[in-house]
Amino acid sequence: MNFKKSLICSIISVPFIYGYFNKKNKEIKNNEIKDIILKDDASSKTVLSVSKKVKDTWNTPTINVYNNEKKWLNILKDTGIIAKPIQFNDKYKIITTEYCGNKINKNNIPNDWKKQKEHILTTLKNHNCRHNDIKPGELLVQNNKIKLIDFGWAHDLDKSNPSDWPGCLGDKFKCNLPNKEYDDECSFDKVIKHILDNKV
Repeated sequence: MNFKKSLICSIISVPFIYGYFNKKNKEIKNNEIKDIILKDDASSKTVLSVSKKVKDTWNTPTINVYNNEKKWLNILKDTGIIAKPIQFNDKYKIITTEYCGNKINKNNIPNDWKKQKEHILTTLKNHNCRHNDIKPGELLVQNNKIKLIDFGWAHDLDKSNPSDWPGCLGDKFKCNLPNKEYDDECSFDKVIKHILDNKV
């Protein structure tokens, strides 16, 4: 089977979904997820999931982004703060995770987001992990629960990022404070401020 056919098969069996849409092409609200019919019987179990193909564009001598994300997802898979991994396709660098809702915004931000933030950050700290790239697109909300995704640029909390990593990590949500250039709490707070200030 050639690459094109193999990739098509992967897409058919586990569709690329980032947000889920109904027949009228309107984004489904988090509280409507339970109304999507998924198969679960003696023959098989169909799980609403998200797949992404990780490109080699940003690989450097100190990082393979696919392998790095796979490593951290496996470390954090039972914590409840991430989109739990379902499958890794090492040949084509495709990562499949559970579906965890839509990008955080003014309409879905949970009332207890501060408590959830502390739990997420404490969990990362307990696993010696720094995400490095928290932006609005990396925080998803489903049924009032925040999940953190995209761990391709995560690194050991007790170590500095390698010097050959791109300085654009975090974009405008990068901390950029003295001795705290990359700080997950600072970035998380910037994301929330951006959402509340801009009402998006």
